[in-house]
Amino acid sequence: INKLNGGLGRTNPPGDASFGLVISNPDALPSGISAGQVAKLWSIKDAEALGITPSYDSTNKMLAHYHIDEFFRLAPDAELFVLFAGNKNQNEICTMTLGASTIHDLILSEEAARKIKYVAIVHNPDDEYEADTEDDNIDSTVMLAIPKAQAIIDDLFANKIFIDGIMLDGRSFGIDALTSAPNLRLLNAGQVSVCVACDPLIRGLDIAYIGHSAIGSALGMLAVRQVNENLGSVDIKNKPAVKKGRRDYPLGNGIVWSTAILSGGKKVSTLTESQQKNLTNLGYVFAGSYEGYAGIFFNSSPTCVEKASDYAYIENNRTWNKSARIIRQVLIPKMKSTLKKDPSGNISASSAAGMEAIVNSALKVQMVDEDECSAAGCYINPAQSVSEENPLKVMVSIQVDDIIHSMEVDLGLTTQIS
Repeated sequence: INKLNGGLGRTNPPGDASFGLVISNPDALPSGISAGQVAKLWSIKDAEALGITPSYDSTNKMLAHYHIDEFFRLAPDAELFVLFAGNKNQNEICTMTLGASTIHDLILSEEAARKIKYVAIVHNPDDEYEADTEDDNIDSTVMLAIPKAQAIIDDLFANKIFIDGIMLDGRSFGIDALTSAPNLRLLNAGQVSVCVACDPLIRGLDIAYIGHSAIGSALGMLAVRQVNENLGSVDIKNKPAVKKGRRDYPLGNGIVWSTAILSGGKKVSTLTESQQKNLTNLGYVFAGSYEGYAGIFFNSSPTCVEKASDYAYIENNRTWNKSARIIRQVLIPKMKSTLKKDPSGNISASSAAGMEAIVNSALKVQMVDEDECSAAGCYINPAQSVSEENPLKVMVSIQVDDIIHSMEVDLGLTTQIS
């Protein structure tokens, strides 16, 4: 009898689908988690085994199980690393002290082992909620946290740890925000995004939940996508097994996300097309529907930097960072190796071509063939003098895919199709 494998349809999570979640917890920790512990989760059952249950949420008037459940509902083949941050707001979570922060603690933990590619923050306020936040602008701690979150990413980058981005909990984004919302595109934080989407079903469960945004849903929708896919794409390339055969991948499942609101309570369906476009142009992530088409979808994946930037969308950062990680992995074995020169003193053609081939081959197999970019190319200028003070300069270009943000169709009637 030959023992076969694979019939259960299980898969290992791709390296791109290792995500992190920082959860503020004003009250008690879950029973199976101690202060400072990073929990590695493969499913919602793993979370529940640690005491992160629906009753934990309801007892403590906070959202933890909900966000984790949404993450795995939408990205069942991903892995999630969770850290409870204690009674901290987002500004405090993103504040670095002596080069470290709560997010550093998560990413550099033994459990995470530098695998995390993207981090999100859930802010559970300590009795800060109001009876109605529909008229509020965005939570002030979000605006304070944006530059600090980017500073964390920059600090990790300086230490050769490439994090694709950080998503903040855009709490209490209400009616006033439609006319006075800060323009996030002016903040020069190209790897930070703010989610103001909310499922009204969850908001209505408890007064403590009325200002929250759907961080777990956004994180799950990122984790299920390839690095080059926009968060707002109606369809995705690699659907979970239970959703294969569908023509789209909406947020809803027949229970949650039957409609969408902003985190302050405003129904997105009541916003004009111009208002929705304006919010997207200002850099906010929210959810809504297409007129005449069933399902709720995110609007797009803007980051807090000008639209002219190469890194104005999350998928741009994910594509760049994956490329960078691949290039480092294939070039590090060449460190301190000899580099042949020709009689003119230039790098020999064979040496340059060999190095270029290593990079090109890796990018072709791991990105081009995986349909995560259109093309990739590496070039080494042979007219270089390489020494301990002068690094070998390698130029790599990644041809990214275009994203369809709108369509224009010319439709007419005719008596004949030629």
